[in-house]
Amino acid sequence: MRPRQSARGYKFFDLVVDIVSYRHEFGSSNSLAAMFKQFNTSDQLETWIKQITGNTTLRFRGRYGEGAFMQVPELWDQAQKKVLLQSTAANHRGDNTLSTYDLTRLISMLGWHLHLPADAQLPGTQWKSLESIIRAMGMDSARYLDVAIERLGMAQVIWAPVIVSKLGFGRSGIRHRTELVYTAFVQFIDEHLCQAGAPAAVRTLSMTLIAAKKLGDGNEEARQLDARMAAEVTEILRRSVMQVL
Repeated sequence: MRPRQSARGYKFFDLVVDIVSYRHEFGSSNSLAAMFKQFNTSDQLETWIKQITGNTTLRFRGRYGEGAFMQVPELWDQAQKKVLLQSTAANHRGDNTLSTYDLTRLISMLGWHLHLPADAQLPGTQWKSLESIIRAMGMDSARYLDVAIERLGMAQVIWAPVIVSKLGFGRSGIRHRTELVYTAFVQFIDEHLCQAGAPAAVRTLSMTLIAAKKLGDGNEEARQLDARMAAEVTEILRRSVMQVL
């Protein structure tokens, strides 16, 4: 990824890691996310997501409170020495109102990509491209599912866990409250009933949870939301393993 016609740029994977992990090594999560939106107009991007989810009332036209890391980026293939994708230099102004259903469907399609027929996959995508995104999402700053496995005492009976997740959080200047969204896809081999003679089970679960807190104190809001989200994710995982969802 580089500014248009520049001789220097950044690895796509590194920029996605910055978005997911909030590490800010190259740019902020919000500015990088805004940059990736520059490859489509707001109409094109919103229509694409509506076609995938079937939700015709969603809105996906805004940025995230910051300007784009690069206003006119281009995707450069170092091996082939050619531009793969150019920015439309579009202005994105408006609301982002994706539902929990939309996010859950998208992350499910990402996690299940190799198991879906071609006409049910994310349109226009290839595994060799999605694979780097999945690896980057393994560096999510939120570790709710990891903590849930440990808290439930299942670290020794859950094998080969794959967790693809993304945390979004911040304080809304419009609503004057802290908001948190967590979307995740998890797959693992569950052996907790093997001692009772039952076979191991492969379990797959996708979820999106959203929460908000308005106390007048951003730090306290964040602490309470984080604790509540951890508790809810743990309970969802427990019910999934016990087959009571």
